[in-house]
Amino acid sequence: MSQTDNKRVAIVTGAFRGIGAEFARRLAKEGFAVAITYASSAKEAEALAAELGTESIAVKADVANPDDVKCMFETVEARLGRVAVLINNAGVLKTMSLADTSDALFNQTFDINVRGTTRCAKQRRA
Repeated sequence: MSQTDNKRVAIVTGAFRGIGAEFARRLAKEGFAVAITYASSAKEAEALAAELGTESIAVKADVANPDDVKCMFETVEARLGRVAVLINNAGVLKTMSLADTSDALFNQTFDINVRGTTRCAKQRRA
């Protein structure tokens, strides 16, 4: 059995700040190799990965994009090993009245918060 076969691997989507960062820190403390994903905050994600140590990586992935989700899992599994834990933390929340919510904002929110979560969960099972 190789070293990667014994390693517990977790992905935390949108983990570069807030509760996602705390999930990542806790998982690392518990001995997991952690993949911190981000769509646009590379600097913050890379800083958190560095804080967590050599068993953690930052991976660019927009969960609203099916190709990004597939590539995210492929990258994590190639670099860290098979994913055991998935924390679907990526999400957006822009509070405003329904009347002020554009179709584009609604679609973005739904794509990230609902479709992105579903894509990640389905890819985890693949």
